[in-house]
Amino acid sequence: LEENLKALAFVDKITPEVEAEIDDIVQYVPSQPWIDHLQDIRMRHLEITEACEIADRLSLIRPIVEQSQYSIFERNRIEFEHLDLFKKYKYGITAWSPLAFGSLTGKYGSGCPQGFCMYTEEMRNAIWRTDFEERVQKADKLKPIAAELGCSLAQLALAWCVANENVLTAIVGAGDQSQLEENLKALEFVDKITPDVKAKVDDVVNFVPGHPVPDRLREIRKRHLPFPRTTFRTMSRMATDADNNIVLSPEKPTAAVVFLHGLGDTGHGWSDAMTMLAKGLPHVKFVLPTASSMPVTLNMGMRMPAWYDIKSLARVNGD
Repeated sequence: LEENLKALAFVDKITPEVEAEIDDIVQYVPSQPWIDHLQDIRMRHLEITEACEIADRLSLIRPIVEQSQYSIFERNRIEFEHLDLFKKYKYGITAWSPLAFGSLTGKYGSGCPQGFCMYTEEMRNAIWRTDFEERVQKADKLKPIAAELGCSLAQLALAWCVANENVLTAIVGAGDQSQLEENLKALEFVDKITPDVKAKVDDVVNFVPGHPVPDRLREIRKRHLPFPRTTFRTMSRMATDADNNIVLSPEKPTAAVVFLHGLGDTGHGWSDAMTMLAKGLPHVKFVLPTASSMPVTLNMGMRMPAWYDIKSLARVNGD
């Protein structure tokens, strides 16, 4: 990972939280020789369509994969909203949180164990609002299905996720090596996720597709943000010089920028995460949490990292 990051010089993250114009993104990407593929993160159906159509019209790199939350409990986006995109644009899915923030591990069935980040009511409400107890009960009902397959509930959830033909990969977290090895064993059960098994899961979860609720606040931000066309470029070209001063648009970026989107279910605080990054990846100079991580962090009483927003970076450089 370290050698790859050094070769890349920086890591781009394209997400709707960064209010960039779609045509800016798809035109910027081909100018970077180290970028071979483009993945979007939680973009809406219309935004994905726009990006693909613009890329095709201008003979540019088209996005090929969408990173969205997908699990037995979170299915609407992948199984309903974006369903036609997979065939039309040969799109794939990078599924994040396939264990639904740990609720599909089964560890909360007999009460929330102290030490896990869902131990506090504030944290549970921040993630699930009022769905926590309902999900725990459904997870308990899924355990017999896992037992019939000879696997754990977590392995069933991961295998079920990967068994979707549109899922290219799944992002899983692990608190230690043994947990990682346990999760990887889910690959042995993917072929056992038959239509009959899926039907049993559906009987428990009772998935009902529905149209997404429009995000009015996001539309207002996108329409009235003072500099929507420079945000992506500013973040993409950010690095530091030899004296650790922030530099925008350098010829040869010298530092990686890591976007810390969340800490999963490991219970690590922001300060712990930053310390691990500093020790393991010495060339990483900045860690930028995304806006969606802020409420979770505040609810858990964690210490906040330095926050560099786009306006601050522009002011530092006199732009």
